[in-house]
Amino acid sequence: MTFGSHLALLTEENLSRVLSAVESDPEELSRLYDNFKKKRAALESDDASAWDNVIKEEEERLQSIEAS
Repeated sequence: MTFGSHLALLTEENLSRVLSAVESDPEELSRLYDNFKKKRAALESDDASAWDNVIKEEEERLQSIEAS
């Protein structure tokens, strides 16, 4: 997936998942910020593999939170 296609996934539904995660655990905001820094580094280095890994980690984290 490209950066643009990931931006397209930022729907209200996906953003509400992130907000729910932060509401349930305020420390999640810090983890999301760390994730943002990883995304930025991947973009700046034009490393598609790093970008995909960050997105995968983020999705797994959200799924883990939702499952608990």
